[in-house]
Amino acid sequence: MAILQRAVFVELDYAVLHGMKDYADAADAVLAPHGIRVDPVVFARYFCGKTGSGAVSAVLAKAGVSAEAGPLATQILEGFKTALIARVPAVKAVCGKFTPALLAKETRLIWVTQLPEAEVVAMLGDEIKEGVQVITEPCQHTGCYGWENWRRMCRKLNVYERLSMAVVGSGLSAKGAITAGLYAASCIDPLAQNQDCSGVDTIAETFGESLSKEVLRILWQKV
Repeated sequence: MAILQRAVFVELDYAVLHGMKDYADAADAVLAPHGIRVDPVVFARYFCGKTGSGAVSAVLAKAGVSAEAGPLATQILEGFKTALIARVPAVKAVCGKFTPALLAKETRLIWVTQLPEAEVVAMLGDEIKEGVQVITEPCQHTGCYGWENWRRMCRKLNVYERLSMAVVGSGLSAKGAITAGLYAASCIDPLAQNQDCSGVDTIAETFGESLSKEVLRILWQKV
């Protein structure tokens, strides 16, 4: 009897790279000339979970600054991606430790990122093998993926939500994945520590081999 394939989606940007600080730093650099500083508190309050232009509009209004939000939001996103792509090679080893247990159980592994797929594939090098792939999925809201994102990725890759797990870096992403019907594991970005992660199947302090084994235990319902 054929066994339906399981799949694990991992937020490379937030669960592995913990890139929210990169976004906050990019926002700070772009908005500082307008007299606005973006620290972790401002990021959590105005940016996380909001659209890029909506967040910028809110902080501009709060500061009483008249400027067009759209172009500034675009600059922030580009600065964020530039900072993030520079750090991908540093996590190649930990990505490699996460992979073997999944592949041994014929479970697909999908690295989810906002970065260009080809660039990430090139940087991860021999860690991209049969059963492992990278998918570029834009975040509609800063720092998280909503249920529409998870549902769309499942459809695109032809996997079943009920047989898939999302390893996420925020409570908001966890909520989106659970709403879409996936299992969820959290490896929370430090700038998302204030978010509610209730409903996730497991919480990990660090990303690595031990988490991959727990993910498999949940997906295959083995103790």
